[in-house]
Amino acid sequence: MDELTSYVNTFLQNAKDDMRSAEQASSSERFDIRNRAYNSQQATEKAMKAALALSGVDFGRTHDLNRLYAELPTGWCAKISSSDLGRLTDMVITARYGNGGTTPTKSDADWAFDLASDIVQAICAEATRRGI
Repeated sequence: MDELTSYVNTFLQNAKDDMRSAEQASSSERFDIRNRAYNSQQATEKAMKAALALSGVDFGRTHDLNRLYAELPTGWCAKISSSDLGRLTDMVITARYGNGGTTPTKSDADWAFDLASDIVQAICAEATRRGI
């Protein structure tokens, strides 16, 4: 396995691990809501970074999902609205740190999980199609 493949596989495995953590954090307890929202964003970010790395795109150091998505070559995942990606990006900050924002609700966290699931599954499927 070459270095790029190993790097991409690590990102994809970490995205899957984050999705598993988000799935397990499904109760209505504040702790689980925050973790579900946070891990959903993290899974999305890591899956997008895997796709960018595999495509030869230098994504730098960012957590901005809109920026990452804008650099994804065609075919990696379906059209996603910038408002959805912005909401998910903002949600990770309030879930993790508060920063004066509104803590995500159970409904917010479930929405984040569903969006992340779709994105991670699409990127994993495309990576598999490309031989990763």
